[in-house]
Amino acid sequence: MNRIAIITLFAVLLLFQRHVVAQDSEEDDTPIAFELPAPAPDKALVIFTRPPLEAPVIQFQYYDGGQYLGKIGPGSYLVYECDPGSHVLWGKSENMSFIDADLEAGRVYLVNTRVTSGLTRARVDLVPYDPTQKNAERLKNRLLRRISTREEIRVQAGALDASDHAKQAARGLKRYEQLKAKETRLETMGADMYVQ
Repeated sequence: MNRIAIITLFAVLLLFQRHVVAQDSEEDDTPIAFELPAPAPDKALVIFTRPPLEAPVIQFQYYDGGQYLGKIGPGSYLVYECDPGSHVLWGKSENMSFIDADLEAGRVYLVNTRVTSGLTRARVDLVPYDPTQKNAERLKNRLLRRISTREEIRVQAGALDASDHAKQAARGLKRYEQLKAKETRLETMGADMYVQ
C-alpha cells in the first residue's frame, strides 16, 4: 500500500472510533436502576472506571500511595475498599495522574479515567466525581451505566504481590512529591464528593 492509502485508512478508522464512542449506550441520560457496592461501615469505597472503547488493548494501573491496587481494561472497573482519611490515588499509563483524596467512612466515591493520546501509548487523567459540578446527575448516570455493564475487579487487601510493583510505586510517589514541591495543582477529592 502506498502512503496516501495508509494515511487515509488510518484517518477513517479514527473517525469511525470517535463515532462509535459518541454513540455508546452510556451516553443515554435516563436514570439507571443500579445499586453500587456498599463499603463496610468503617471503610470507604473508591470505584475506578474508564471509557469503554478508548485504548481498548491497554490496561491502566492504579495505586493508593505506594500500594498497587490493580489494573483494568475497557470491560471492567476497579473497586477499592480502604480506611477513611487521606490518600494519594493515582493511575499510570504513559503518564501518571494523581488525586489528593480525603475519604469518609461509609461513603462511595467514583473516579473517572479519561483517556487521551500520548506519544507511545494512551495517557490517563483521573477525574473524581463531584456532585456539585454542572451536569453532575448526568455524569453520575453515565458512570453508573458504564459500571453496570462491566466486570467488577475488587482489590483484596494483602492479595497482591507488592514486590512486583514496588519500583513503579516508588517512582510514582517520587513524581508526586516533585509535583507538590513545584506547587502543581493536582485533582482533589474531598470527603463530601461521594455518590448519593
